[in-house]
Amino acid sequence: MLLAALLSADELRVFPGGTKLKLPPAANKLDARGIELLAQGSYEEALVLFDRSLKIARKNPRARANRGVTLARLGRLDEALRDYKAAIALAPAVEPALRAEVVDGHVRRGRARFDLGKVKDALDDFYAAIRADRQDPRGYAAVARAARDTRQYETCVTYASRAAELGSKSEDVLTDKAACKKALRSLPPPRPK
Repeated sequence: MLLAALLSADELRVFPGGTKLKLPPAANKLDARGIELLAQGSYEEALVLFDRSLKIARKNPRARANRGVTLARLGRLDEALRDYKAAIALAPAVEPALRAEVVDGHVRRGRARFDLGKVKDALDDFYAAIRADRQDPRGYAAVARAARDTRQYETCVTYASRAAELGSKSEDVLTDKAACKKALRSLPPPRPK
């Protein structure tokens, strides 16, 4: 797990190329064990340790970031996204390591919202995923799928094309793009005004 490996040192680099944060030994020990449990899939136990670490060192970006990962694995996406944001605010140097997790959290929460019929909220999450990392195809693919499902075929083609350009490995992207192109061809031409 890249995030755990990047955030497991005793001293954390808080700002790119700059200040380091020295954490209390007890927090380091809890973080290390929490990272092990997270890697083993023992999410509830890892969460307890990251919470305890944060009680010792409230401004511990490593515990906050890994707690966010743990919460995401437990499906608690709102809390996970809050922890990612807090970790980045505490230590901007962790932002590159968290970028993929932020994208994943927004896409997953957006899909859940879309399934509940909350289309606007879902789109807000998908666009937030794109803003978090414009080179990650998952946000574009999610917009394409939502556009297909809401019959916004031109938007579907545009976003599916972008996801494919960025190297999306998902067959769904190509399927969505083809379905939307077919739907566009079957639409009657616009009436003159």
